[in-house]
Amino acid sequence: GTPPAKEASLPGSPDGSSCSNDSMSTSTAEDIIFEDESSRGSATDFFRQSAPRSYDEEEAALPGPPVVVDLSTQAEDEDRLESQDPLALNPLALKPGQPALSDSQASTTGVSPSAAISTDALKSLLQLVRTCPYDREIYDTVRRNFLGCGQSRHMLTRHAVSPIVSGLSQVCDFRDRRIQANGGDTEDERMWRITYAQKAVGYVVGTLMASFISETAEFRQQTFLPWLHGTFQPACNSILLGESASLLSPLTEALQSHGVALGGGNSSPFKQFRIMKDKCHICRKQYNPQQDWTCGCGVQCCRACSGVSVRAGKSKLANSAYACDMCLQDFAATYPRTELLVPGPSFALCCQCGCDLTNKFYSTIAARCKLLCKRLYCEQCGVLTVFDIPEKKVANHNIVEKSRRGEFALIECMCCVGREAYAKERAEVLNRLIRLVFSDAPCDPLDMQLDDTTAKTLLIYKAETDAIGDLVFGLRYSGFRDLYKTALPFLMRLASKQIETGVPVCVSPFNMLLFSRSSTPGSTAPTHGADGKMLESICRAHALAAIKQGNVLLEQFPAPEPSHQRNGPGRQWVVVFHAPDLVKQGPRINLVETAIKTFAGYSNVDAWLICGQSDANEVYPPARDLLDFFKNRDRVLWFKSEATPAEKLRLLFDNGLDAVISFPGWTWGDNAELLYVLSKHGKIILNTVGYPGPMHFPEAITATLVGPAIGASQVESSTREAIAIFSDRASYQPPQSHPCLNQDKLDKSAARSEWGLPLKSIIVVCPFSLDRLDPESMPWYFQFLRRVQDAFLLFVERPKGMASQVRAWINAAQDIKSRILFRSAARDTREFQRLLDAADVSLDSFSSYVAHSTAGDALRGDMPHFCTNDPDGLMHGRVAAELCIAAGLEQVCVGKTHQETIDLLVKHVQDPVMQTLVCEFIAENRRKKRGFWSNDRVPLGWMSALTFYSKQIKERADSDKLPDFKIPDSGEAAPVFSVANLNASSQGALAEEEDESDRILRQLEGTAAVEMETELRAMLRVIKIATGVEFLGVAGGGSYLNTIRCREPKSRNTVGPQTGCTMIQ
Repeated sequence: GTPPAKEASLPGSPDGSSCSNDSMSTSTAEDIIFEDESSRGSATDFFRQSAPRSYDEEEAALPGPPVVVDLSTQAEDEDRLESQDPLALNPLALKPGQPALSDSQASTTGVSPSAAISTDALKSLLQLVRTCPYDREIYDTVRRNFLGCGQSRHMLTRHAVSPIVSGLSQVCDFRDRRIQANGGDTEDERMWRITYAQKAVGYVVGTLMASFISETAEFRQQTFLPWLHGTFQPACNSILLGESASLLSPLTEALQSHGVALGGGNSSPFKQFRIMKDKCHICRKQYNPQQDWTCGCGVQCCRACSGVSVRAGKSKLANSAYACDMCLQDFAATYPRTELLVPGPSFALCCQCGCDLTNKFYSTIAARCKLLCKRLYCEQCGVLTVFDIPEKKVANHNIVEKSRRGEFALIECMCCVGREAYAKERAEVLNRLIRLVFSDAPCDPLDMQLDDTTAKTLLIYKAETDAIGDLVFGLRYSGFRDLYKTALPFLMRLASKQIETGVPVCVSPFNMLLFSRSSTPGSTAPTHGADGKMLESICRAHALAAIKQGNVLLEQFPAPEPSHQRNGPGRQWVVVFHAPDLVKQGPRINLVETAIKTFAGYSNVDAWLICGQSDANEVYPPARDLLDFFKNRDRVLWFKSEATPAEKLRLLFDNGLDAVISFPGWTWGDNAELLYVLSKHGKIILNTVGYPGPMHFPEAITATLVGPAIGASQVESSTREAIAIFSDRASYQPPQSHPCLNQDKLDKSAARSEWGLPLKSIIVVCPFSLDRLDPESMPWYFQFLRRVQDAFLLFVERPKGMASQVRAWINAAQDIKSRILFRSAARDTREFQRLLDAADVSLDSFSSYVAHSTAGDALRGDMPHFCTNDPDGLMHGRVAAELCIAAGLEQVCVGKTHQETIDLLVKHVQDPVMQTLVCEFIAENRRKKRGFWSNDRVPLGWMSALTFYSKQIKERADSDKLPDFKIPDSGEAAPVFSVANLNASSQGALAEEEDESDRILRQLEGTAAVEMETELRAMLRVIKIATGVEFLGVAGGGSYLNTIRCREPKSRNTVGPQTGCTMIQ
């Protein structure tokens, strides 16, 4: 819960009597008449005194304290509020006989003691308030909220509004003569005008607060907030000048507390969720105040992540301080006499992603900041190229550093100089690289046209063009999207010219997946040539380069005469699983570990594993178990890091393999030239999992195994290899089945406490890497948050540079930015699953590259992943939909357009019954290994493809193209969760529950609970489904609490044998 907000300083009835609640039917407050009193000079005159009125024959006297509070859900806060003198909560509410407030007293209310307001300004303010939109339902809600509410009762809404607010609607027509009568400059007259102005502002605040209690957001979103932001606030800025502007402080606080302020939410109570308290914001280790550090903004960092040497005691660093990335740029100005904590000499981790910079697998280039922070950056996070470390080192040139950690470029990092300055410096590096290649480049090198460029030039400057490709990708990855958008057209022209001239291309196929925008449904953004056709061309160019390298190897390993006979009909298949980085922690090992072991267990298979000797991870359980599985069978082929392609081929041929199942595709460690040579020797090469789509390499790849997500244009391509397609209700991705990835789900409240997240709100997690987002993605998230007012959106902060770009994008949505949260990326997959345990649903990227393995992570957590299945998209934009369909959730969370996806999401989070049933549906299918969760589905698919293509190779002529293959279904498909059936079940199978709910509602007739009839019926239904109890009747109740007697199911023994009953409140 959140701590109580400051009082909104609404003037009230000093003797505790209530305001009249006459019915009002006008649409604005202008026609609501305030009764004229003859007395003047004190706050007691401002409200019409009337006796308590009856409302549905139950309304008790409404308490008079003019308080607007945000009630905490914590018991200690409730007790404190309950026992506190209500008048003390509002210093402007005068007690009987009390004189007007003094300047010193007024200063404690948030209103400046010199906040004098002139008569003309007060008249203008009151005239403005008369135009405030009015909604009858809101005030009915307020009145019912306080039925019989004495000072000893708890209020059951999150935002409690004083009953005086319901009477404020009657004070909007103020008599000018009363203002003129108090137009002097005495202290009483000045305070009278201030209090009168406060009452007018208080009416607006009360309307805002009451609108959050009402059941509908239409009035607030479509009528009230547009008036507030577009009319009231701009006019007040010209009316309330100088010190009198402080009269608006209650309104400002109310706007910020609800996250609807246009000017930002720095003082919003949601700020408590911006960071994790008492935990390192990088690794989530428990904070140790004796050893660890806290930034001035409240972010905490452990000593290990800060890089500070363990030998440096904290007492020796008393005059030093830590600064997070967000605060680093202003550190010197903020703390001029304080030294910044910097990493020690043995520290070698990237300050952004935490990768080990001494391991070339993660980064071949590294840099250290030469300014204040001395922090380290990897190649991608720092947007580095090989030209940041020149081959010729110039003495005292301050551009390179050599140490036992390796060689580091010296840079002025983005955290010290700011992202804008760093982007400008990277732009200069990009321009300099272009001028190195093209001496005739124009003033703006990115405008360079390449019509006359020759292949010779591109070959001579291959290193420079490769650096250009890496740099542009780094700009995208690290969130420098403005510069990336400017550089992308040139990069596409350069790649096109390289393809045209037959020169190796500077863009990798995997990077092109992210550049490509062709699978974004309805997008009007220009592609700059980065589309599906360009993706196909780049794949084909890399294939031709691999063929060229493979032909050199064929001179050492000439292909034998074609032979289609295997040695003996009973001989086992010798199958090698190929991925040099497979036994490392990451999504690939999580996906295929169980599938590989299942396949290796087949009696007709002799399976082998390729492993990079220096890259094996024997700590991470899935990697360790897979490696031990093959070690115990003596079936590991070790690829040494320094081994040549010829040495690797010799090792494979000595193994006598028949087939290779290759996971990299066009990613790191593809060894495409080796696969080409193996194919020429008659080996079957199956490609799957690692690269979402065909490789367009039929000379080497026998077939690529894909799911129904493959795009229609990809299927129609004439340059691709054969494809083996899983059935329409299956997926090419295996389930993540290792026991360490399927631990008991953490209780949602415990998970949210662990990650510092709000306990009671809807949390929608976006589990994918942030570099998959585009600026066109953000309006869809904004729309959802505006439609669901109590929802939070949670992004995983990886890469960190891209998180800064996303924060810049969400600054355009000040009304909801406080409900967009970031959490650090957990390095351990099990920790990441704990973050997913805290969420209610998962949501996709609304971009051309969607969640893949992380969509499976969400399903593994028994929650739906909402995504779009664009019929015209490419495979990498449709994988998430494929997984959800395989899980039986196409009617729940898969839309054909982004708008349909958002509509499905809004409907889901607002229906507690559906949420419960969908989670149970997913969990049931997972337990029964149906559909997506079948462990045999993918291994049997591999075996089916292997058998089919072995026969095809035997029967075909050498020039014939291999056919596509439809992989037969295996295992039980997941049933489809039908929303229509759910609606029918509410009338059929769940008729008994509905009857019980109706009986309870009839017994509650005449109470305030019937106003929540729809919600109460849904709550009872969820209780019935979750517990199996039988509702017996209403046992008793009051204004805010109803007790229902119920009998627990016979299978439970948790109740006493005498009654067998329990109570639900």
